[in-house]
Amino acid sequence: MTRALAATASLCLLLAAPACGGHSSSRHQSALVVGDSLTVGVEPDLPALLHGWKLRIDGRIGRPTSEAARIVDDAGPLPSRVAFLLGTNDAPNGDALLGELHALLRRLPAGGCLVTATIARPALGGVGYGEANARLQALAHEDRRIRLVDWARMAAAHPAWLAADPAHVHPTAAGYEARARAIADALRSCG
Repeated sequence: MTRALAATASLCLLLAAPACGGHSSSRHQSALVVGDSLTVGVEPDLPALLHGWKLRIDGRIGRPTSEAARIVDDAGPLPSRVAFLLGTNDAPNGDALLGELHALLRRLPAGGCLVTATIARPALGGVGYGEANARLQALAHEDRRIRLVDWARMAAAHPAWLAADPAHVHPTAAGYEARARAIADALRSCG
């Protein structure tokens, strides 16, 4: 088995919600994907992974959750699948991200689902992101509409997927590919 196939197979095990069963047809599927620089990095891969889907992808380097929330607010009626991939540029407690996820859950159409990801980054001001990730996992456990990509666990299992940038946040090409596949799998699992 090639390294890419092994990584793809292991992604099913790393998702915190049942994301690998019964993928729905790509006909008439749409998704809104909003995020930060990590979304900018997966943007080239998502259209091929979700071939035939109508995608609106809006990523920006350095974007905080509050800015992304305004983008979603201005989007009008939400599609049934929303990926809100933020938190890396926020305080480690996760308050901003969790607050917006709760707001998005109230706005989702009936039968909709919300994809988000745990945060893989070094501590900020001596405080790590473990609390935020635990809160994300608890929310995903409580609400079946959430598909949680456990990016922190994936990155810890594959340290070579993270580039040696000053913040040690951005993936390598292989890391971006793995993250994009996990997000696509999570979006396909909705519905």
